[in-house]
Amino acid sequence: MMIKFGNIKFKSTVIFFIGAVAVLAGAGLVNAESEETERRLKALEKQAEANSAMQEWLDRLTFKGDLRLRHESQFRDDPTIDRHRERIRLRLGATFHLFKDLDVGLRVVSGDDSDPSDPLSTNATLADSFEKKPFKVDRAFAKFKTGPLTLTGGKMANPFKKTSLVYDSDVNPEGVAEQFKHKFPDTGAELFINLGQFPIDESGSVDNDPWLYAFQGGAKQSVGVLGEASLAVALYHFDGLQGKVVPNFTGGNTVNGLDQLANDFDILDIIAEMYFDFGIPILFQVDYVKNLGALPGNNRDEGYHVAVKVNQKVKKAWDWQASYMYRVV
Repeated sequence: MMIKFGNIKFKSTVIFFIGAVAVLAGAGLVNAESEETERRLKALEKQAEANSAMQEWLDRLTFKGDLRLRHESQFRDDPTIDRHRERIRLRLGATFHLFKDLDVGLRVVSGDDSDPSDPLSTNATLADSFEKKPFKVDRAFAKFKTGPLTLTGGKMANPFKKTSLVYDSDVNPEGVAEQFKHKFPDTGAELFINLGQFPIDESGSVDNDPWLYAFQGGAKQSVGVLGEASLAVALYHFDGLQGKVVPNFTGGNTVNGLDQLANDFDILDIIAEMYFDFGIPILFQVDYVKNLGALPGNNRDEGYHVAVKVNQKVKKAWDWQASYMYRVV
């Protein structure tokens, strides 16, 4: 009985030892699995943080772009100089909300220099044996906005209230602009001031480079159910322009025989608008412009247009707008 008991005891000891080793091995395995799980969790946390940072970065970024395909026909009194051409316009832009009050933006556009009469056009004509079409920097700016004040520097969207009488839609001035806007909620009125300082050309010396100093002030007034009325008055003072040869200031009565600008430019621009909404928006617009810096006796120093536009801007499929304009420049 003792030997048998001893055998049983020995077996129990062996079984206990094996069990202890198994428990230790299992504990080690569990510990290894726990460390691996913790490592994977930390990796997932880092990935989640990276994804969150990337999502936050993407939330600050706004992309815009459009592509236009156009057939253009120009019919003239002399049929031998009628013109037909196919054109494309591609615009790609992005704005990044860098800080609370600061945005930076960039836009590149198509366009070529094949038409010297329209050097700022973003259209590219399909021609020249399938050549590649160039891209140009159309906007590159930083914009700081706090309360009623907005400061912009770089090559920017036009900061002024305007019509096509003075500014083509493709013109994006470059320099510095300051905009101030204040609303009066009780009266439905709004006052605004737009200022700009824009270099026109840089000659490589300090020889009085030409600049544009722009001043515009105006007001909007709600007229109840009728809509809204607005008035804007601007003075665009070109300093150091007269007598210079300046890129894109060519043609017409403003150039003398030496390609130097004969007239100075101090452009007074007055824009009056009346907006109605009777289920369909209707805009009446009058713009008058005069060059106060023209030489004495010049009878080509002013222009005006009257226009009416019916319905909203065309932004998506099935939007429509009809307009009519009469212009003398």
